Amino acid sequence: MKKKLNPVSILILFISALPLFLPPKLFINIFYLAALLLIFFYSGLTFRSFLIFFLLSFFTSFIYIITFILNPDKKYLSGNIISIALFSYKNEYLIKIKIYEKLLNTTLASGIRLFSICLISFCSAYLIDIDNLVRFLMQRKVVSYQNGYAVSIAFQSISDIKSEYSRVNYLMKARNIKPFYKGLLPLLVYGVRYAQLAAISLVARGFNEERSIFRKVEYDKKEIIAVSIISIIIFAELLLGWFC
Repeated sequence: MKKKLNPVSILILFISALPLFLPPKLFINIFYLAALLLIFFYSGLTFRSFLIFFLLSFFTSFIYIITFILNPDKKYLSGNIISIALFSYKNEYLIKIKIYEKLLNTTLASGIRLFSICLISFCSAYLIDIDNLVRFLMQRKVVSYQNGYAVSIAFQSISDIKSEYSRVNYLMKARNIKPFYKGLLPLLVYGVRYAQLAAISLVARGFNEERSIFRKVEYDKKEIIAVSIISIIIFAELLLGWFC
């Protein structure tokens, strides 16, 4: 079972990702991404999941770069022109591209920034505990406690419904029942029963807006080291005038 990002890691994540949302620069501090990825992997992010998120982020940023180059703003069409030649064949280049230097620098900076933000967002959404997020929203009166508990139960029931679907699918294959939609009725019945039991459990345990929930927050030396490293990087960049 994967770990979850605890509040200390979320605080580190917010502080470290903050420079990515500042005005665009061509070079992004690689130490931030390295520290964030270490936290993600330590929190339970698998390499397979990271590879999927990496490809999705790369595809998103690549589409953005192509779109920005094909439809540039007029203010970037000035300055030096750079010639880019690709795929040499018999001393000739098959593809020749001419692009303004200002447009190229701005596009690459924005594309890298978009890639970093997408990668961090995907990894964070994968690891953040939904229950803690819903409780935070209920605490701040963003959502009512009825809707909040309903959302928590819905997310927790996904794994149970998946296992029930596998069981129904196996039984359908064993009885040679071909149309897949015939297995929807057992799933619907299971979902209704699950919702009834969950509602009875909430009432029996006295869940309401006045109920207090206590949770133990744990952190270790690795997170303290990560906080120290990121604080040193931010302080150094403040001295160098990166944020000014």
